Amino acid sequence: MTGRAPTPLEKQRTKVPVRARFDSKYTPVTETGCWLWEGAPNPFGYGELHVHGHTEFAHRVSWTLHRGEIPDGLCVLHKCDTPACVNPDHLFLGTRTDNMIDKVKKGRQRGGGLRGSMVVGAKLTEADAETIKAWPKKHGSGTMLARKFGVNKALIGRIRHGKSWAHVK
Repeated sequence: MTGRAPTPLEKQRTKVPVRARFDSKYTPVTETGCWLWEGAPNPFGYGELHVHGHTEFAHRVSWTLHRGEIPDGLCVLHKCDTPACVNPDHLFLGTRTDNMIDKVKKGRQRGGGLRGSMVVGAKLTEADAETIKAWPKKHGSGTMLARKFGVNKALIGRIRHGKSWAHVK
């Protein structure tokens, strides 16, 4: 070192640790407990941060910094339903399926949470689903019902087991 001050270009090239950059880009909100990301957002409101040459979601960076690595195949979900929130206490891990179930439960499903025959492209009516649920297995297989209603056998199974058309009794 020569003892001289670094030039602006030299300062710009200095790597700021991820933790320091992360901590400088959110503001805690007392009323909600959310830590709102003030850095770059994506079009859906989720914060983004460059980490090791890649753009990462800020809430995923928060999880990693505060809780550790995210296991393969898991997503970081929001308890608070605020995309810009990076408070690790408002985050939890789940699968993509968990994320879909969470959004439906919280009314964030596209189309306003429409169900059954109200869904665009639905092939069945509520009456069809009732018939499928009530149809005794001894009177016909799932394949026969699938043909009768013009759907696949897997859907018949999901309806019979209450995984699809669950709102129909």
